[in-house]
Amino acid sequence: MSQRHAPPVVPSRRLTLHCLLAGLATTAALPAWALHSSLTPQGVPYVTGGISLGELSELRARRKDFSLWIVTAAKSGAHLADARIVIRDSQGETAFNRLLDGPWLFIDLPLGSYEIEATFRGETQQRKSTIHAGDRHQVIFRFDTGDQVSPDNPAAGNATRIDDERDKP
Repeated sequence: MSQRHAPPVVPSRRLTLHCLLAGLATTAALPAWALHSSLTPQGVPYVTGGISLGELSELRARRKDFSLWIVTAAKSGAHLADARIVIRDSQGETAFNRLLDGPWLFIDLPLGSYEIEATFRGETQQRKSTIHAGDRHQVIFRFDTGDQVSPDNPAAGNATRIDDERDKP
């Protein structure tokens, strides 16, 4: 008994072209950056990222919504992603604990005193910050990595500032 095989289905060139163009149109509509926004288990809003210039622009636009800005950088000023940030309140309770998606963390902590710990490639640094009503604080962690800022980077030499002026409450 012989079996008949159906001929293979080959999509037409026109169908293939339409699928390709639809995929490109969908991709082009997406932003070139993707900040990670979420809430801590306690319901505190935060956003991480800042790898691309697009993300940095988005962060600048949103910075006044957050009480604490943290940046991780090499001593040269080169931004560093993948640092672990742990924030503890004055009772020692963990308010935030996450590996950052980029060099920046913006978090809207409630009023109080905090100990902030950043770990990158086995090196841990600590800072303290107290949030008062209307405050905005920036904490910078600089690690000795040997990384350099690209001379093509428009933020070279000032890579850790989110803006040109100090924000005032």
